[in-house]
Amino acid sequence: MKNNILLFLFIISPLFACTQKTAEDYYNLAVKETNMQKRIELLDKAIALNPDYFAAVYRRAEEFYKITVSLHGICTAGEDKDYYRKSVHDYTEAIRLQPTNGELYCTRSGIEGLMGDTAKANQDILKAHSLGYNSCK
Repeated sequence: MKNNILLFLFIISPLFACTQKTAEDYYNLAVKETNMQKRIELLDKAIALNPDYFAAVYRRAEEFYKITVSLHGICTAGEDKDYYRKSVHDYTEAIRLQPTNGELYCTRSGIEGLMGDTAKANQDILKAHSLGYNSCK
């Protein structure tokens, strides 16, 4: 009888097990999501599970960049700056993960320029050029 119960539990228990979503699962859900805020929330979950997941960090940086550009000059300084900071933070994280990607430096320079930090923007432009990414102005 004891063996039958153990066999039953062995066969049935996987059916009741909770499946844990991975960072990649959340990223894939984010890619399919049409609502920007929900997309960012899903990317937050992916990054929480794996802070070094480049695709998720880069995608969230892009989402914040889109918000930054769309709100530039419309919102109050405080609202603008919050999205700028989030975008710069995520581009900085993406650069940490791929330090030879000149496009990342270039995009971050544009955001820094919008924030009025021309010194940092110019440094990033120079770095992008030194990495062979010459589309940055």
